[in-house]
Amino acid sequence: MRNLGWVPLALVVLLGPAGAGRAAAQTFEAGGTLAASCVGSDGSFCSDGNLFTAGPFASVWFLDALEVGGRVARLGRDDDRFDLLQVSGTITDRTRFMVQADAIWHFRRGEVLRPFVGFGIGGYRNQMTVSCAPPGCEPLLGRAGLSAGIEREWHSDEAIVAGVSVLAMPRLRVRAGLRYHNPLRDELALSEWFVGVGYRFGR
Repeated sequence: MRNLGWVPLALVVLLGPAGAGRAAAQTFEAGGTLAASCVGSDGSFCSDGNLFTAGPFASVWFLDALEVGGRVARLGRDDDRFDLLQVSGTITDRTRFMVQADAIWHFRRGEVLRPFVGFGIGGYRNQMTVSCAPPGCEPLLGRAGLSAGIEREWHSDEAIVAGVSVLAMPRLRVRAGLRYHNPLRDELALSEWFVGVGYRFGR
């Protein structure tokens, strides 16, 4: 388990302007995203595909160019089986829950179609349920770095994001792109090819 004590501070640093600069903010936006996702492994940025990530987001726009916000998302994964010596193991209920703060720059201010690029920081929790057979097999699971029951792992999370957005209606923005998590750590990598819709409040 990694120490994530810095994550709340990082969220405050990124999201602080959203509260402190309320008068200068032009637009508030809230919506959700859905993504086709792939989880990486050691030596591969994509080893477990055909997954989906979904969750809400909220943000504040400054000068119609800088978007500062936050998102939460949940990734569900298929069950898995493994064999270790004379032990047969099963991994079920695998999920990843992410909390992230973003800073995104949108180009072509005032245009309908706008490319964007940015980064995000935060953390995520992996959770799964591990079981094995035959009875008494639990001590052998340690050789695979596992233990019987519910396992939880916390990790820091950094991401880069790029894509395009379209102002489909005066207050409705549709966006699509790629969000790539932990690019320097293959075993913690996650790629999200996403589409999102956000409703804009204010000016």
